[in-house]
Amino acid sequence: MATNPRPCRKQLSARDADGTVLMANSLLNEMLRYKKKYGKFWLHYFYKFYGIRWLDANIGTERIAECLYQMGYDRMKVWRMEETFKKDRLLRRV
Repeated sequence: MATNPRPCRKQLSARDADGTVLMANSLLNEMLRYKKKYGKFWLHYFYKFYGIRWLDANIGTERIAECLYQMGYDRMKVWRMEETFKKDRLLRRV
């Protein structure tokens, strides 16, 4: 039986003694996998698979921004990501 190399939501949000480092590494690896698979639209598919609300509640925009910076993206890409999350938060209130 083949194993699935893609981390599940539980693995991305695991919290233990070294959980923050492991979570950051698994999040970065997952983001890199999506970038390789989907090309320039990878972030859209990443949001679609994990869900913006879940990412916001369990991962947080700061950690996602850190990963985007580590991947070499500029502040505009990070700003767009933060605006997407802000827009979702505003829509939830209505």
